[in-house]
Amino acid sequence: MMKVLSFAPTGYRGYVVSVEVDVRRGIPGTDVVGLAGAAVREARERVRAAIRNAALHYPRDRVLINLGPADIPKSGNRFDLGIAAALLEITGQGSKYDDSMSMMALGELSLDGSVRSTRGVISAVVAGKSDGIGHYVVPWENVREAEAVGGVSVCGIRHLREWPRVADQVATMRPADPDHPPIERKGGLPDLSDIRGNPVMKRTLEIAAAGCHHLLLVGPPGTGKTMAALRLPGLLPTLSPTDALEVTRIHSAAGSHDGTDGLRWDPPFRSPHHSATLQGMVGGGKEVVPGEISLAHRGVLFLDELPEFRPSVLQALREPVESGVVRIPRAGSFYNFPAACQLVVAANLCPCGNFGRSRGHCLCSVAEIQRYWKRVGRALLDRIDLRCAISGIDSDVFLNSPAEDSATVAQRVRRARAFRDKRLADARIETIAETSCGPEAHRMRIRHDAANDLRCQLTPSAYRVMVKARERLGFSGRALDSVLRVARTIVDLGEERQITADAVSEAIQHRRLGEIEGVWQDWQVSGN
Repeated sequence: MMKVLSFAPTGYRGYVVSVEVDVRRGIPGTDVVGLAGAAVREARERVRAAIRNAALHYPRDRVLINLGPADIPKSGNRFDLGIAAALLEITGQGSKYDDSMSMMALGELSLDGSVRSTRGVISAVVAGKSDGIGHYVVPWENVREAEAVGGVSVCGIRHLREWPRVADQVATMRPADPDHPPIERKGGLPDLSDIRGNPVMKRTLEIAAAGCHHLLLVGPPGTGKTMAALRLPGLLPTLSPTDALEVTRIHSAAGSHDGTDGLRWDPPFRSPHHSATLQGMVGGGKEVVPGEISLAHRGVLFLDELPEFRPSVLQALREPVESGVVRIPRAGSFYNFPAACQLVVAANLCPCGNFGRSRGHCLCSVAEIQRYWKRVGRALLDRIDLRCAISGIDSDVFLNSPAEDSATVAQRVRRARAFRDKRLADARIETIAETSCGPEAHRMRIRHDAANDLRCQLTPSAYRVMVKARERLGFSGRALDSVLRVARTIVDLGEERQITADAVSEAIQHRRLGEIEGVWQDWQVSGN
């Protein structure tokens, strides 16, 4: 009799669960122990009906099902197949292999015995693989998802009556190869060539894509803010294998991943409505699931009409935006989800939207505009590196101006990221070489994107520009750090090693909006 395993998710990760069955003489009935939730306790009725309708035998004795470890909460529908498989194994209706083999079985059972797909399969395979489990039986719809991890044997099952055959088959299969990046990206993304004029906005999008910087687009309605944000994913490169696995695990845990597609290689783009709740944005719930900011991990989280979001929702984004992790506390435990995304936000200048329009008449008072922007808060705005003011364009520019397409800009973005990676790799080589050369070795281990290292890359003229910006504009420490990082991205686009004065000056211009006065006041002063 083989050992049957299942999986209990806890946030981004989870635990391998051992499914143990004991059949003894007594009053017929089935008990499930091991901190099982309501959906798991109900599995005993689904399993009983599925086994009988699959023309298999359900024992007419006292059945005890234990899901261990007993102190880990078990919830969801993924335990049905594992419980049924363990019952078949102990009653002699399973595979021919003995208990020296461990196999993970995941899936929900219908009453007729058919196996339905379930969430979190890829997380289960990753957790099981790290524990040395090499054989998996999953619903047919989730096979491609499970195989994408690579290095394990996976077999799909459509109906419970197939269990003995499938269990024997997966035990002799060769491990699957990991999923590979596609040669070409899927088409259908909006193209940057649709945007005419607005060269500053296009330059800002390019910098944001190259350096993964947060971005604020502000201006009157109809000037192209949403249009610009929708074209940012087309400038981002395909995810690396590690990032693709992370992203797929998150979307699988949320139930938003189609298991027939393997790994997700395109950066995700999430655009929640401004009525989104706190739980929907950061995650949570009775069975804790990732929120929008985690579903945008390694991609873009776009918040249109930013001041219309609830202030509590916006303020909850401050820590994840900076740390790249969402930590959700629950009684006795913490649930962690990755949340390293690019935050792109768009806003009008006033509640009515007419402020800033050449032929519009804004009827909002100063107090109303201030209340409107107060909903956003200085703390969240301070974490946004790039602020772009957008105004309307002339009809001649709209109709006749030639436009650069996304493919051309994306190529520059890829070159900039490759230059950055090589620069950091060279720095790491220098670090290894200097680790045994005296007392400075510990200092050389600091991450090379840290502010201290960026300051060392400033040319003397760039340093003077930074000092003047601090004196005249009153930049905070976070603002100066943001300017440094944006300037580093700008010189990466030019494939230069040193941060120049021109790059710092451009980075300061991209930061100024909303830094001295309110966003709407600085927009007015800037001459738009």
